[in-house]
Amino acid sequence: MKRILVIIICGFLIFALAACSRGNQINPDSNALDIVENPPIQPPEDENGAAAPVRHISGNIINLDICMDTRRISGVSHVDFFNTSAQNLDVVYFHVPFAAFAENPAAPPYFRNFHNHIFPDGHIYGEFKIISAAVNMIPADFSLSDIWLSIHLDETLPPGGAVDIALVFEAFVPQINHRSGGNAYAMWLGNFLPTLAVLDENGPILNRYYPAGFPFFTNISNYLVEITTAPDMQISATGIVDVRERENSRLTTVNARLARDFALVIMGPEYRHIQGVSQSGVIVNLHYFSYLENVDNLLYAAIRSLDHFSAQIGSYPYRSLDLVEVGLFAPISNPLPGMIFMDSRHMAMPSAPRAISRDVAMQWFSNVVGSNSIDEPWLAAGLATYLALGVWLEPHEINEYAHAAHAALALRLPNINYPQLSRNLGHYEHWLDYYHIHHVRGMLMFYSLSQKMGISLFDNFVQTYYEAFAFQIATAAQLIQLAEGLYGSCLQDFFDGWIYQSAMPALI
Repeated sequence: MKRILVIIICGFLIFALAACSRGNQINPDSNALDIVENPPIQPPEDENGAAAPVRHISGNIINLDICMDTRRISGVSHVDFFNTSAQNLDVVYFHVPFAAFAENPAAPPYFRNFHNHIFPDGHIYGEFKIISAAVNMIPADFSLSDIWLSIHLDETLPPGGAVDIALVFEAFVPQINHRSGGNAYAMWLGNFLPTLAVLDENGPILNRYYPAGFPFFTNISNYLVEITTAPDMQISATGIVDVRERENSRLTTVNARLARDFALVIMGPEYRHIQGVSQSGVIVNLHYFSYLENVDNLLYAAIRSLDHFSAQIGSYPYRSLDLVEVGLFAPISNPLPGMIFMDSRHMAMPSAPRAISRDVAMQWFSNVVGSNSIDEPWLAAGLATYLALGVWLEPHEINEYAHAAHAALALRLPNINYPQLSRNLGHYEHWLDYYHIHHVRGMLMFYSLSQKMGISLFDNFVQTYYEAFAFQIATAAQLIQLAEGLYGSCLQDFFDGWIYQSAMPALI
């Protein structure tokens, strides 16, 4: 078995080297997403003015063979791991979120009131099985417990040490409605592939797949993915898409750089497509299968949002943005790197165009600027929700909206068990409780901060925050420190009131 594994991995390494060697020959199509050659984001300097050290960005080379008829996926993943912690490591952890959809999970990744819609055909569970693993081309012991895959190292890896890890896996994706799932028209894979656990100075950060919010905490990575499908399947994905027709199949190569995850949708011939371009040249694609009357409005909303945030925050550093109709557990949308998954019911709602603005804002403050969306969800959710108001509302209208939202939330707050922003995702028993705290209360806090700082200085703060932490992970403490530095005075009492107190402070 070990000899077979080595042969498999060696064969994959040959593919990987070949794929890398032809990387410059990829011709991006209309779904292209790529980092611009000269991004406006510069590495931050330390307190002495010296440039911060270059961080290691892991590379993921992945091969997927996807059969829509059986809904089965075979894959091989090759990842370079670098120990950025201050600890010696003898285990490397991967997050395998789709493993939570297996039968009898340790904790279901959804609230019970969504169950019937998630599983419309009854109890048909998903599967994600790790077949084998290797470290530096030598077979390695591994174990998959709940959503965490542990790869055991034969030798302790010191801080700064690096290894190559290869995984062979198989998955079954039933027709379910969630971040990964499928229906008669498509299979979508969001928050699906194994990703390296984020390391801090103490080692890996491991959390469960909470049903509330967006329970995914990832580093920036580079991806090169080859996907084999039936010849009539189309691919929308995070990255530059190159399609090559074969006799009985279609090979799609996707190259995505500086993304926090890799998402894709395998679409059947029923999907339709419209396209637009923002003022800065970002290509926006909308893929849908339902008969919707408002698709032009949805596309316009995405383009308008891209133009607004590019001017207000800083350049969107990718070449495209894809909006794709899928089936989610509720009438909501799910922002992913370079993509937005949109539930069919959500797309038909009059509020959908404005909701798109928040999802586009999260391309800046969830993907480019990362944060711990489990322990500090408001850091991205609250800021993106506030910034989205400016796409559609004039300043006086934002004031009216904020005061009305404050009054409404104040009435609801006594019925929410954990109304503080300091509570992580594990505290919430209802999706709306999470939403009203981290999106709405978080939005009101940033609105109040903009009034306290003044709009001009607040805009400068947002731009500086983006530039300082682009392609990194920001913390609440760093955001507060940056705001105080620009404001020129302590803001700790202001933030403490919003983050730690049960009652909401009055709006400024």
